[in-house]
Amino acid sequence: MRKKENELFNKIFEGSKYRDGIVNPEKWEKTSTKVMFVLKETNGLDGDLRDFLKAGGKGTTWNNIARWSALFENMNDDISYKEIDNYIKENRKKYLSKICAVNLKKSAGGASTNDKEYEVQITDAEIEILREQIKLYKPNYIVCCGKIISKILIKTDNIAKRVIENRKWIKHFEIKKDKYSLWRDKNSNAFIVEFIHPNSRSYSNEVLFESLMKVVREHTTKTIIE
Repeated sequence: MRKKENELFNKIFEGSKYRDGIVNPEKWEKTSTKVMFVLKETNGLDGDLRDFLKAGGKGTTWNNIARWSALFENMNDDISYKEIDNYIKENRKKYLSKICAVNLKKSAGGASTNDKEYEVQITDAEIEILREQIKLYKPNYIVCCGKIISKILIKTDNIAKRVIENRKWIKHFEIKKDKYSLWRDKNSNAFIVEFIHPNSRSYSNEVLFESLMKVVREHTTKTIIE
């Protein structure tokens, strides 16, 4: 898998040092629920995101992604945020090793990004490589980390059809009073979750965890595509 990833980057982003994708191919293959997290861009990293996460990552973003990874691994069990949170720092490396993490924008950005500016910065090459990454990884879930990601991937037709061609809206769900949506790729049956960036200051880490757990448990496990 790592070889195929590198070949893809060499083909589309020749000369770039940046890489992202599956953190640990061996653990990915053994993971029953394969989850792909799509984020905006790195904050200054111009190397290999896979190696950074394989070493354990750091910061609020990756602590929350690790919590969410643990959630997906235990989504059929009676598990709570506090149970996960009590040992997440010690087990961050373990849970990050089981995911696929990619950035839509393959060049580094800053600590914050204006969504309107970000949207026009996305290149044809970045759209092409994300489409090919999704085909390569065949995830069960694609979590869009931030509304700008879901807007580009599933709501803006001229771009979204180039990434996930045959998608279907399932339903809306709310986090407090904010509305989000759940979709499905009708070709691969992967669920696509419009969600919040893991470093969001608008919600607590617990609210993020509980909200994602609710939509996964209540909606995706009961949904049948017509």
